[in-house]
Amino acid sequence: MKKSSTFHYPKATRQPPIALVKSGQMLLWPTGEPIQHTPPNVCSQHTFISFKKKTLPTLCSPVIERKALERRRRDIARTTSSDEKSRLGQFFTPHATALFLASLFDTGDTHECRLLDPGAGIGSLCAAFLDNPNLCFDSLSITACEIDDRLQSELSRTLHAWNAEIIQADFIETAINWLQFEPRRKFTHIILNPPYKKIASVSIFRKQLRCMNIETVNLYSAFVSLGIKLLAPQGQLVAIVPRSFCNGPYYKPFRRLILKETAITHIHLFESRTSTFKDDRVLQENVVIKLVKEAEQSNVIISLSTDDTFADCRERSIPFSEVVNPSDPEQFIHIPTSDEQSTIEHLAGVTCSMDEIGITVSTGPIIDFRVKNCLRISPTPETVPLLYPVHCMMNQIVWPKPNIKKPNALFLNDLIRKRLFPLGYYCVVKRFSSKEEKRRITASVVSPDIFGDFSFLAFENHLNVFHEDKKGLPAPLAYGLSVYLNTSLVDHYFRRFNGHTQVNAMDLRQLRYPSRELLFQLGTWAMQQSDLSEELINRHVQKVLS
Repeated sequence: MKKSSTFHYPKATRQPPIALVKSGQMLLWPTGEPIQHTPPNVCSQHTFISFKKKTLPTLCSPVIERKALERRRRDIARTTSSDEKSRLGQFFTPHATALFLASLFDTGDTHECRLLDPGAGIGSLCAAFLDNPNLCFDSLSITACEIDDRLQSELSRTLHAWNAEIIQADFIETAINWLQFEPRRKFTHIILNPPYKKIASVSIFRKQLRCMNIETVNLYSAFVSLGIKLLAPQGQLVAIVPRSFCNGPYYKPFRRLILKETAITHIHLFESRTSTFKDDRVLQENVVIKLVKEAEQSNVIISLSTDDTFADCRERSIPFSEVVNPSDPEQFIHIPTSDEQSTIEHLAGVTCSMDEIGITVSTGPIIDFRVKNCLRISPTPETVPLLYPVHCMMNQIVWPKPNIKKPNALFLNDLIRKRLFPLGYYCVVKRFSSKEEKRRITASVVSPDIFGDFSFLAFENHLNVFHEDKKGLPAPLAYGLSVYLNTSLVDHYFRRFNGHTQVNAMDLRQLRYPSRELLFQLGTWAMQQSDLSEELINRHVQKVLS
């Protein structure tokens, strides 16, 4: 094969005026002013590598090629330092996962493929796409972006037999230039495993993205957002991304963009959050999602597998209204994993918002590392009780707890006094859990009886506190909330839209609750029980609320 030619791909964002570029006010060269292109013989960090077009080949030996590619991926992952992976948010796609992503594409009506891989790495996703026997195109072009110069030779090696455009540049900057300079550059198929890294609110990335009306907080959602804008009508995008975008206020603009410009056709969930990128020891719950540009939204295929071997993969089709509730202003994305109908949305007695029952929930205001000099292992008359998750059991609090690493009390001063709650009944929920824990939501009742003569309580930041205007709740209401939240019905429903290892106050506000009267009824019953097992709670709550 003829040696590939290399030339430099000029970027307008690398041209002066620097001040305007750094401010994020302008990404384009001013209208009417000439752009001085970098001469081909001048070194630039933006490199374009092209290959001569050939007849679309079959990889010479698929079995050997797959094994060789996977071996190269593992070698590079093993020899790349954790600091380097963290700097780039870089985690390479295992071969089995790449094949699964590629399997979700179809040829479409045009029989033309313009493929884009925005963070190509060594080309695992492109190779999987090209190896898909179910795809057949009359014409094919490939564009692969990769900023890491260490991977260029490996990426070129993977795509050496194909019509490939390899761009060594930052994808965010490249995509914004395409959208502004080359509006006709659109792609029919986009496959990506984007980097996972937070974007600082004052970074140049945030300013550049805002010029494209993209507001987001992480590189992965930025890559997918730009991918959506680069899709041709009816174009398909398949990505493996963290599940964190499904809920929470920070990703609301990203969810809005997805739902406005595309149709969600497939979501795949891994039951284990440790298996997908196990070589990199990533503890992140990931999903695979397929989006189709400007398509009519219909049913969504939900598939599920234990891990990235996909050995037990099963799927079903569900109405879109079960994925995004039409009446939800936050547009949370739910991922139902079973056909169960006995979730809280099907209970007649679960109809109220928190405002309608007159309560609110707040994050515990005590951040312990900021008040280290006030922490006390044991309570004294000069302190107030300090509650951590370690004090919380199902439906009850155990305080003080000897022989634990956490303090039991907080020295009282003027600064601490502003963050206290008056003694009373409260319902608290732990903010953090692991996905593999049996329960995501664990609620407890704070009863004033166990605190003796103390008049105030301090709640640590890892607890969510239900209260009435920063005051305690009536005892039956506190117990009613606790038993309701501790049902498997609520826990199962919550897992449908929450992929974090944490339960935030915003998430609890999104839940629907029984009326205040029904919560009082549940609480009165709970206070009369000597033993509140989960089975007993489930049976009684479902009976009352059905």
